[in-house]
Amino acid sequence: MLRLRRLCQDDHDFQEQCLRMRDFFVSCGYLLEILDDAWNRVSKTNRTNALIPRPEQSSQGTKLIMTYHPHNLVARKIVLNNLSILQAAPMLVRVLISLL
Repeated sequence: MLRLRRLCQDDHDFQEQCLRMRDFFVSCGYLLEILDDAWNRVSKTNRTNALIPRPEQSSQGTKLIMTYHPHNLVARKIVLNNLSILQAAPMLVRVLISLL
């Protein structure tokens, strides 16, 4: 929704497009609560501030990218709670590298 804030020049257009986007993602199975939270956060940002580029952040952390599904929220929580164990497992590192 931040992209919409950047693209839409007036608030009325932004609200209309957010509603369309939210309805689309709800029809794809996204949780309404998550979408409304994102909408509320982005609504507090004006377009001028949204257009300011953020400085690059160097990230040395592990990234887990998954296709969205409501059941993946549980998997995400499990992974985050056990991340130190997963990162310390040499066998897991070898398996993941072999998949690349």
